[in-house]
Amino acid sequence: MSHDTSTFEVVLVGLGRVARKHLKAFKEWPDRLRLAAAVDRNEDSARETLQAAGFSAAESEAVPFFSSLSEALAGLPSRPQIAALTTPSGTHYELAQEALLAGCHVLIEKPMTLDLAEGRRLLALSREKGLKIAVGHIYRFFPLVDLLQKEIADGLFGEVLQAEVNVHWGHDQAYYDQAEWRGTWTSDGGVLMNQTVHALDLMTWLLGLELVSVNGRIARLAHDMEAEDYGAALITLSNSSILRVEGTTNTPPEAHAASFTILTDKGEIKAGLRSGRPYFSIRDRSGKKIRRSYLRRFLRQARERGGLFKGIKTYLNPHTGIYLDLLDAITNDRSPRADGMAGYSAVEQILAIYRSAREGGCEVTLPLQDDRLLDMEGFFS
Repeated sequence: MSHDTSTFEVVLVGLGRVARKHLKAFKEWPDRLRLAAAVDRNEDSARETLQAAGFSAAESEAVPFFSSLSEALAGLPSRPQIAALTTPSGTHYELAQEALLAGCHVLIEKPMTLDLAEGRRLLALSREKGLKIAVGHIYRFFPLVDLLQKEIADGLFGEVLQAEVNVHWGHDQAYYDQAEWRGTWTSDGGVLMNQTVHALDLMTWLLGLELVSVNGRIARLAHDMEAEDYGAALITLSNSSILRVEGTTNTPPEAHAASFTILTDKGEIKAGLRSGRPYFSIRDRSGKKIRRSYLRRFLRQARERGGLFKGIKTYLNPHTGIYLDLLDAITNDRSPRADGMAGYSAVEQILAIYRSAREGGCEVTLPLQDDRLLDMEGFFS
């Protein structure tokens, strides 16, 4: 990464639960990130979120608050370099478009949009304006995944034979009842678009293979909402191998877990996230563990991020990694690790599973054209 030490100003749009992870990044790297303004309709609740994330009462009071992004862009003395969007999924497109037109780079929480045509318009606008789009695919910033991605791409693990992703991210009914938009086809989607999209994005990035076709099914089994709480798919990859995907929110809420397995002709990679903690296992084809060398390389990477303690803290909050990567991408005019195209592709993959489910599990080929989440409206009626 660049050693540039410039401070970037950020307008944070939406101060709900996810925003705390963004605010944590500001507290960890105050010399690189400054909260120029916050946008939320409920200022009292938003200031409580600031303090819960480590801002003192005085620091919270010093942050200008606005009720809309338009008001913030008009009311600030200078344009922030970055607009970070943590609002409900259905609002991402209009807010991102407004920010890009105003000359801001954009960090969008997943999913980038719920409509492929809108996604393409954002990509075209970012190219036209010479601005970056980063998407909150946090799994790309977990420990070691960048090393594994490069080594798989370089052929060190040989040919991919098969892969699977399992996301057991339980939520009770109260999770869906806390806001009217949750679990709707208009603004949110179900377990595939929300919880599973992270894991599928990571897996397709690690494999480096094109997705050729999808056979998918969805079900609503245990929750009162419009969208699905269970989804599964078989995805054919460009080397004819198969990626199996499963996601559910029907498991116990206190035991969130996501697991990844890649089997190649030279080894096996197993990794995952269990109750907030990442884990991994790497073996060669004979079964010999080769995990230790990766741990040494991880510690070296952490030291390079400002010292071992601070570097490890950065990995514990992947949003910090997203911000640092975006700053470096802006400074050195490169694409962010999780860029707009990555965000678009992740949405396309999930929409392909939805379309297959809508068509009775029939094979759906990629790429798609104008699919949108709203096409699923009434699926379980």
